[in-house]
Amino acid sequence: GEDPDPPAAQTPGRRQGPARRIFIRDAEARGAVCNDGSPAAYYARPGVGADRDRWIIFLEGGGGCSTPEECVRRWNPNNTDRMSSRTYPETLALADGLFSDDPTLNPRFRTWTHVFVRYCSSDYYVGNRADRQPACVGGQCPRAPYPADGWYFRGHRIITALLEDLADAPAGAPKLGDAAEVIWAGCSAGSLGAQRTLDAAAEFIQAQAV
Repeated sequence: GEDPDPPAAQTPGRRQGPARRIFIRDAEARGAVCNDGSPAAYYARPGVGADRDRWIIFLEGGGGCSTPEECVRRWNPNNTDRMSSRTYPETLALADGLFSDDPTLNPRFRTWTHVFVRYCSSDYYVGNRADRQPACVGGQCPRAPYPADGWYFRGHRIITALLEDLADAPAGAPKLGDAAEVIWAGCSAGSLGAQRTLDAAAEFIQAQAV
């Protein structure tokens, strides 16, 4: 007989597939890099039908650091995701909250275009220091290995490059200029980042629609 509880992949009305990792284009030349100099990245999943032009852009949270001592403590050589993109997987399962594709849990937003911005700059998305900052002062670094050349704080440039890349998406991908609605949001440090970058992001997004 028929399976009374079909797996999620067969459930009508659900959108399948994880979000795909996309590195910021020419990140080093544009200064859109993580603390360790690796390229910033985001995960994207196109919307479905009319909701393809409705967007959720979500800034990941995760605290931050502002002194060499804090940043070295923040650096974990066994899990560098908060300061580097080097170990980011190719895909990411976005399955909770606004990103859930379960129609019973997320009936309104599940088929929107989803963009999840990974947080690797430790600066609440507003840093714009041109040069690397010292990784350690006084030789008392409590954790190693760490980038000996120091840290970048480029959250502002990451956001700028992100928006530019979303507006200039490759053929076949949703383009930010076609967006009918955009939710600009975040959690924790990402929430603060979303608040601090909202005006500039809104101005940029509105300019694309002209």
